[in-house]
Amino acid sequence: MGGDACTNSEQWWFNDGSIVLQAGNTLFKLHLSILARASAFFKDFEESRDRPTWPKTSRNAIGEGTEVRPLVLRDVAGYVFTDLLHVLHLKWGEPLTLSTARLVDVLRAAHRYQFPFVCQVAESQLREKMEPVAELQVARSMGSVEWASIAFRNLVLPFDDAANLFLLDWPVKAKILKARQRVRDLRLQHLVVASGELVVYMHAPPHCAAGTKENIPQICPRHLRHLLQFVPTTKRQQFSASFLSAKMPDVAHHGPPFVTPQSDGFPCCACMFGEADVLGKVAGPVAEEYCIVEDVWKE
Repeated sequence: MGGDACTNSEQWWFNDGSIVLQAGNTLFKLHLSILARASAFFKDFEESRDRPTWPKTSRNAIGEGTEVRPLVLRDVAGYVFTDLLHVLHLKWGEPLTLSTARLVDVLRAAHRYQFPFVCQVAESQLREKMEPVAELQVARSMGSVEWASIAFRNLVLPFDDAANLFLLDWPVKAKILKARQRVRDLRLQHLVVASGELVVYMHAPPHCAAGTKENIPQICPRHLRHLLQFVPTTKRQQFSASFLSAKMPDVAHHGPPFVTPQSDGFPCCACMFGEADVLGKVAGPVAEEYCIVEDVWKE
């Protein structure tokens, strides 16, 4: 509008089409029946055409959606609606190559004009592939409860502050801090419990083909102090790297002597090698953390 001349879409102008749309400065002539099957907005528009409008005036004598009077799609640029139609008509197995920014624009337009299939495709492509703060904002604006919960979790569990965290409102930031504190407390509880457990360790020295079994601590006192430095507030995927980089407590400066690797080859505890699966186990099930974070988000 605004005095700028409109041009017909090269790809989406069908001479036998039954509705003319305007997005930005681009005109589209499409088949209303196809749009109506894909969109509740256009289904309602199609049904409204069949309802008589009284009294007839010079304005409504020619209804919207014609070449004389196109139906204007508010706040949707021409390239965005072109992308939306591309997604709507994707062939089976055809890759979607839109950039993240353009896919977000498509999602917003599809949500506004009620294209559920396009929303589903766009959301599936965007989930966990955006910067976390932006993803949470988009998910909330789309009203997607499940997506927003996952995006919130991805902001909580890395235990680091995204560069643009300031863009979120204070209630959301407070929930992030609250969820992290609860996860931290849960991991501490699991570490304490694991420190009192024994696990079976199989040792097969070169001179003993049969091997021997021994009960060893899940976490020895020395390694418990080591794990307490990082496990409660570290992203799980970084447990092993943090285990290797964190400074091991000095045995000589802590009360009673710590258990050390035994002379017969048995380790002091199950976590002494910093294996990711072992560290994940002593921190507790990740599913529990997901539940805690989701509960905080719903509060």
